[in-house]
Amino acid sequence: MIKAEIAANVEPVFQTLALRDADKVTIVVGSAAMAVHFAEADAPVPPFSDVDVLCSRDFFTRTCSQSANLLGMGEFRVRHSGTTPRTRMRSPVLDLYPSEDDRGTVPFSACEAMGGTWYPISYNDCASEERVEHHRGYRFLKMAELLVWTAASGREKDIRKIDTLLPTAFDCGLITDEEHARIVAERDVSARLRSEHPGRYYARVPGS
Repeated sequence: MIKAEIAANVEPVFQTLALRDADKVTIVVGSAAMAVHFAEADAPVPPFSDVDVLCSRDFFTRTCSQSANLLGMGEFRVRHSGTTPRTRMRSPVLDLYPSEDDRGTVPFSACEAMGGTWYPISYNDCASEERVEHHRGYRFLKMAELLVWTAASGREKDIRKIDTLLPTAFDCGLITDEEHARIVAERDVSARLRSEHPGRYYARVPGS
């Protein structure tokens, strides 16, 4: 696969950001961020179905207001964080879905903080330049941060994702030797806890 084809695979990420974050103030996380990092390294792009971002409170409230008033906007909703340990959200999440006219885009979710009690992370935590990379003017949480976060979540699919993506990320130079060792250590802790507590949804959360 040539680089142009790889770049085309992540174009929905940038089209979605252009629609939802024209001022380039959010920080992209999750599978969409991983996909862009791999594309920039000219490596096969893992699948993604939406764009998740961390955002400031101002962005959240302003976008909620716009979504409620703009005609032609696709469906939107606000999910509120729960009180159980299983809840990954740490603040309300705004979900925006494409309208029929928003071709080439994918669903977009924004919140101030997430990660539950086991690996909390917030927009303010990630605002420093050493934790992000810039692609086309947008900020993306660095690959090592994304993989540590995934490994710490410890769901079965998270452990499988680490096992699949970590070798390529390392071979492409997206993470350092030290970062690789940290991610492996986090993955192994989650895998051990999952083995010891197979009923847990998140390996590190008792009662989940």
